Amino acid sequence: HEFDVVILGATGFCGRLVCEYLSGCQLDGELSWAIAGRNRHKLNRIAGNVRGGVKPEIILADASDLTSLNRLARRCRVLVNLVGPYQTHSGYEIVKACVNAGTDYLDLSAETQFQRRIIDDFHGRAQTDKRRIVPACGFYSVPFDLSVMFANEHFANIGAGKIERADVVLRYTWPAAPLARV
Repeated sequence: HEFDVVILGATGFCGRLVCEYLSGCQLDGELSWAIAGRNRHKLNRIAGNVRGGVKPEIILADASDLTSLNRLARRCRVLVNLVGPYQTHSGYEIVKACVNAGTDYLDLSAETQFQRRIIDDFHGRAQTDKRRIVPACGFYSVPFDLSVMFANEHFANIGAGKIERADVVLRYTWPAAPLARV
C-alpha cells in the first residue's frame, strides 16, 4: 500500500479535526498519510494547515463514485471514512471497497442500521482475511464502551465473573405533545 492512512472526508468538520490531530503528532516520516475528498481547493487548504512533520498527499475521491472508491481503498492500509451520513452517502460501498482491497476501515458512524448491515455482510470475510472493520470509532461509541467497562468492573468486584456479551438497546422517546414555543 502507498499510504498507511487515508482520511476520506478530510474537509468536513470531523475530517479537519482528525487532520489537525495528525499534524500535531511528532510522526516525522513514521506514518505516511493522505487526505481525500471531492474538492481539491479545500483539500489544499487542509494540507496547508498541517504544522510541521510530513504534509499529507491529496487524493481526489468521491463517495458516490464506485471506481474512485475502489482505487482509493487499494492505496492505503487504513481508510478513515468521515463522510456521513453513512446510510445515504455510500458508506456501504466504501466498506465493500475496503474489504475487497484488503484495507482496514474505520468510521465514527452513529447509525446502528448501517453498522448492523456492514457487520452482517462483511464481518465473516474481514475475520477470515484478518482485516478490521471498526464502525463507531469515536464519540458515539464512548457511552456504550464505558457502560460495558464499568459493568464488567462491577461484576468482577463482586465476584460475579466477566461479561461475555453485551447487547445495547437504544430507545428514543419523544414528547407526547409538541414542545411549546417560548
